[in-house]
This record gives sequence, C-alpha cells and structure tokens, in this order.
Amino acid sequence: MSEANEQVYVAAATGNLKKLQEALAAGGDANAPSGDGLTPMVVAARLGFVDGIRALVAKGGDPAAPAGFFGTPLRHAAAEGHLETVRALVEAGAPFLSRSDAEGPAIVWAVDSGDPEIVRALLAGGAAPDDQNSAGQTPLIASVIKGKPLVAAALVAAGANRAVRDGMGRTALDWANEKEDAQLVALLTDAIGPDEIEGREPEGVPQYRYVPVSGPWLSVEGVTDAGLQRHP
Repeated sequence: MSEANEQVYVAAATGNLKKLQEALAAGGDANAPSGDGLTPMVVAARLGFVDGIRALVAKGGDPAAPAGFFGTPLRHAAAEGHLETVRALVEAGAPFLSRSDAEGPAIVWAVDSGDPEIVRALLAGGAAPDDQNSAGQTPLIASVIKGKPLVAAALVAAGANRAVRDGMGRTALDWANEKEDAQLVALLTDAIGPDEIEGREPEGVPQYRYVPVSGPWLSVEGVTDAGLQRHP
C-alpha cells in the first residue's frame, strides 16, 4: 500500500475528516484495500463516519464493493446501528444484496443492531423485507432467533412474510415457540400488535464492534488490530 493510500485508510479508520480530505486530494485511492482486504469505505462504515463515507464517494469510493471476507460497507453500517451512515450509503447506491452470496442481505445483518430504525431506513430505500441469507433466514426469522423484538415488530408492521421457512424448514413462529418467547409468539399470532412490543436491554450488541484508535498516524496493521474488539 502506498503512503497516500495508507493515509486515506488510516484517516477513514480514525474518523479524521480533515486528514481524509487531504489524503484524497493528494491522490490517495478511495478504494485501496489494506493488506488484509479492508477498504476505507468499510472501516468508515464500521465507525459510523458518515462524513467520511460522503468524502470517499465524492472521490470515487465504491459503496458496492465488498472488502473480501469483511463484506460490504452497508452490511457493517447496518449491523453496527449507524443510521445516518446507512442512509448515506443507500443514497450513494449501495446494494442491499452483496455481490457475494455468502454475505447475505444487508437487512438481515441489520437485525444485529437491534434498532428498528435501521430496518425501516433500509425498507424505505427499497430493501426487500423477505430476502434470505445463505441459511435461508429472513430478517424476521433472524430477529426471532436473536431475540430482537423491536426489529421483529417493525418487520411485521412492514408486512414481512411470516410463512417463509429457513434452511431448517422453520418459520419465525416455529423459532419463537422453540425459544419459548411468549412476546414474539403473541406478535406472530396477532395476539398483540407491533406497537405493543416491549424492547429488551440491550437490544443491539453485535459480537464484534469497531472502535476507533487514537494517537498519531498508525500503520494499517495497527489500525486493524486495535480497531476490532470483542464485546464483553
């Protein structure tokens, strides 16, 4: 990675808009991946660096490009619960379905955030409520499996298809019954309405959350190693 491209990457990863603009103006590539495949767009999306996303897109950053194993920017913004970043990526033309079949739809990843507003933003942008991931899970099924009742309520209110079966042949209601989740069973059988659902704390705790590193210019490896941490 060239020095200019590394400066773009580090500025995107640390949320430094001024440095990012300077690095892009100096000829840094908005799409250049780090040694492990992460792109400036993906690290900015993980961070919720919405101004950085806009700056990268203005200089040719591709909101559709998957970063190898790490997937697309929209996947990360949605899973991390960064609402304005999700909106900026949708506005920039980020696809709801990745070029990689293994990654799955962004709206299924959005379930991890536990934030119904993320799901509503994707639906308003044109995402399909019943897209399935490689396990056959729709957002509704995933919300039941992961215990995200507010997201499930938003999907039911949006008309998500409750009859869809996943790769194991189970519907959202089947999963709710298996988990003995009385509130979700009631929602899925119309015993209560979506507006009667009560949230749980915490609703959104992804297994991994990206956190910015601080300090002087760091190597790409330093940003990557320091920036991905497991939630307690």
